[in-house]
Amino acid sequence: MNNNREETRRQLERLADTLARDVDQLTDEEVLQEVAEEHGDPEKAALATKNLIQEAITAHGKRRLAAARTAYQAERERGGSKAFRLSAERKRELIDRFANNDNQLREKLTMAARNQEDMEADIDSFLEDLVELGVIDDEGNVR
Repeated sequence: MNNNREETRRQLERLADTLARDVDQLTDEEVLQEVAEEHGDPEKAALATKNLIQEAITAHGKRRLAAARTAYQAERERGGSKAFRLSAERKRELIDRFANNDNQLREKLTMAARNQEDMEADIDSFLEDLVELGVIDDEGNVR
């Protein structure tokens, strides 16, 4: 079946190339005359084509947005990592364990601590990175 699909694709490509060459050889006046014969006013045909393309783009965007919303909702319902539900104390213990071996991280955490409202977001972001990297599991246990 794949061979048949490939052959069909090649035939369509050849047809598209041939049609493109034929259109390319026409003058602008010949193209406009052919459009007028087939579709009436070329301006209306161009506008209808433009609208059709815009509708396809819009429909595609709506499908992508719906898929993204569905995936987002599924992730929210799944609850995400349990590491974010840990107590602030336990989060701090995890961070300290890694910061003790990394001067740059310790400096970043010191800077984050100066701005208390962003500190928890920074800690959660760091924990999320550790989970994604597989350093800790989603309950905060070091692997």
